[in-house]
Amino acid sequence: MQAATGGTLATPVSPTFVEATGVVTVPATTGVVYRDASDDSVLVAGAQAALADGESLTVEAVPDTGYYFASNQDDQWTFTNPA
Repeated sequence: MQAATGGTLATPVSPTFVEATGVVTVPATTGVVYRDASDDSVLVAGAQAALADGESLTVEAVPDTGYYFASNQDDQWTFTNPA
């Protein structure tokens, strides 16, 4: 994504995953909106509902209005709860 005129650089932070509980935790990061890639819904910062055995969640980071990411920035992560 090309930097918007007057935009501010934002850097997404990787969500965390605890395999033992199946819980993905989304960080609160200024200038970053985290979405569930399967349905484009916004994920609120904090612990998400536990993934069932074998279930996956792909988290995608997108720049909030007035922000942009560096062109080489990681912005998508997939977490799978082992069966």
